[in-house]
Amino acid sequence: MECLKMFHELSIMSSRLDIPFLKHFFKTFDPAHSKSLSSSITHFHLRDLESADYRSAYHQLCDWFYGWNVTDATEFGVPAAAGNAGAVAEHFKMKRVPRDIHIEEDGERVECDRIMKTFETLFSMSRRVLKKQYMDIEEQLPRIGQGLGTMSNVGKGGGAPRDGGDEDEGHMDEVEKVWAKARMKSDENENETGAAEREAGEGSTDSLDKDSGDLLKASRPAGMVVRRKTQAVLDGTKEMQRTSLSQEENDGVSRASTPSEPGADGEGSGRGTAEVTGKHLPIGALPPEGFSMQAPVHRGVLRQGPDEDDVRRVIQRDINHVFGELDRSTEFTLICLANIILVLSFSQLLEIKDNFIKFLSSAHELSMDFVSNTLKTVWDLLNRELPGDVSLRDIRDLSLLRAKLNALIQLRARNGRVPKYRYRKLYHKFGLLHDIFTAVDVHLFPNFVVAHKEGVKCARFSAFDSAMWLTGGYDCAIRIHDVRQPVFNSLGEKVGTGHTCLAQYVGHKSIVTDVRFTRDDRHIISSSFDRTIKIWNAQSASCERTLNGHVDSVTSCDVTPDGRYIASGSTDCSIRLWDVNNGACVAVIKKHLRWVKVVRFSHDGRYLASAGLDRRIYIWDLKILVNSRAISHTRCIEAHSDSVLDMATARPTLLVTTSRDSTVRLFDYVTGHELITLDLAPSWACTVCFSENGEYFAAGSFDNNVVIWRTKDCAKVRQIRVLNLGIMSVRFPKDLSYIAVGTTEGFLQQIPL
Repeated sequence: MECLKMFHELSIMSSRLDIPFLKHFFKTFDPAHSKSLSSSITHFHLRDLESADYRSAYHQLCDWFYGWNVTDATEFGVPAAAGNAGAVAEHFKMKRVPRDIHIEEDGERVECDRIMKTFETLFSMSRRVLKKQYMDIEEQLPRIGQGLGTMSNVGKGGGAPRDGGDEDEGHMDEVEKVWAKARMKSDENENETGAAEREAGEGSTDSLDKDSGDLLKASRPAGMVVRRKTQAVLDGTKEMQRTSLSQEENDGVSRASTPSEPGADGEGSGRGTAEVTGKHLPIGALPPEGFSMQAPVHRGVLRQGPDEDDVRRVIQRDINHVFGELDRSTEFTLICLANIILVLSFSQLLEIKDNFIKFLSSAHELSMDFVSNTLKTVWDLLNRELPGDVSLRDIRDLSLLRAKLNALIQLRARNGRVPKYRYRKLYHKFGLLHDIFTAVDVHLFPNFVVAHKEGVKCARFSAFDSAMWLTGGYDCAIRIHDVRQPVFNSLGEKVGTGHTCLAQYVGHKSIVTDVRFTRDDRHIISSSFDRTIKIWNAQSASCERTLNGHVDSVTSCDVTPDGRYIASGSTDCSIRLWDVNNGACVAVIKKHLRWVKVVRFSHDGRYLASAGLDRRIYIWDLKILVNSRAISHTRCIEAHSDSVLDMATARPTLLVTTSRDSTVRLFDYVTGHELITLDLAPSWACTVCFSENGEYFAAGSFDNNVVIWRTKDCAKVRQIRVLNLGIMSVRFPKDLSYIAVGTTEGFLQQIPL
């Protein structure tokens, strides 16, 4: 729990010391008003683990930052043992004032380094435990329904019950107490019985030998009570058997049993069709034909096998057990992340760059492990309990995840009492993880809208409102969405247009590859794999014109700033220039040797750039394309060693490209000079964009990373990791308050900057 309380001290530290990392973190996260932090501290269950190591490390940090010592309680004349505990606590509270720290002094730097090493050690310990926890959960998932929470499975990877757990774990503790009392009582009875037998005489044939008795006692399950029969009990039992046998002989009772094959004669009917009791046959004699001698039937209680309700209860109990283990692993993730935040802060304070980069990578690995283990397991468990009612959207949105967990609890309530499982507060810990991970530019649960049923291939913001986004997707549709967070009134009713689809344009028969607004947002231009380019009326959502001419899929389109011409590129290796007013094809360019991947106009509308799988970038003069029959390119840039996937232009004459060769390159498209090469190996970016003013440019890669550079000096500003199944497009809004990310699962995510 101290690892979470530490964020209050780090918040104060960010205002007292010059640590840019902490200033960036606490710009959006306030520990004093964080509901997820307070709830996680209240429902933190790893107190026994932290009681020694983490509490001492936390006190070490506070001693250095506040200057506490053992005599603080008596400095103000309040004795520590005077029975005035409230006053002592008040004086301690008053003393929580940071001291003046001069980090340039050698003593301060040595103490900072010692604290940092302590938390590095704690991170290594917690990380090992967390990995073991993930392995245990992975082993338990296939065994759901076999009684993970029972005592017989505790030692088989089921995990021991923990103090302060949920109801099932508390019940297991009570069962352990009952078994312990039963074992004590059993031992007392055995001692009394053994003493009585020794008094009656040793060597009795009905008593157990001492060695065999010890062997039986060691082999029987814990809690089983074995009582020995005395000679009087055995004599009484034999007398009852003789009385029962003589009664049967006097009555001459013969009981017939049902034939095994009704209606069968001869040899086939000679098996066990009747039973004779009470008469003894001579030695060597055979029973009469049609009868069989069977052992006497012992009366007992017939126990039925488990019914559907029993199986369902076992499965639910096991799922509750796994949810408890998920809660435990989430707490260990919080511990590891808190250690990382402190180590990163002190590494930056001491200017140890290598250590900062090392633990920044550890934070990214921690986020990937959380997604691939914890969130995946939550997805599996919810699908077991709510089959067909859980989607990826429910796992990516904390409010929807909370609704699914509540639905799971209500489902259990209909089958019995309402349980109080630990995972009812699990989403609060997930929310806290998201808030803390943003400090290292990892976004687990960003704001998003479900823009399409499948991938978001392209996106553009509206000139009138940068919160309104035009998107084209793999579901052949074009839509306009409001990406703002929804607002609800006191009655729970939605107010405004947040997370709303404002318009839809349907007409393409295949994947929409590119979309563009005209300058005044009155028209929308789109291209598709159905070989067409369409011009839409933005207000009426009707298609005003369809441009046909390409003989294969159209991969990209763009419109000049004045809205007069449209350029399109295709997998037929050609580029076409269209007149918007009449839909006529002005020019056809066949210069590329392989597919044309992207076409873009310059911001002044004078040039057209094209690139494709032949690794070449061509620059075309628009006046020559419109007015000349002899079409020739102005410049050809050959810098990439693999296919060019995307490019963007910015003022004054900048061109940024990305390729399968794992590089992002910045050019001056007029002179053809390469300004810089940025290496992304081993990954590669599939999409690039400039900000509206050209101050920044960004690239999105398939490994869920968004990298932002400053255009002036090409310095890396941010590297953001986003939770999704793959990035397909990235775009800046007009105000640069966030970056929009289109994903392969059809989401348009809003990542704050």
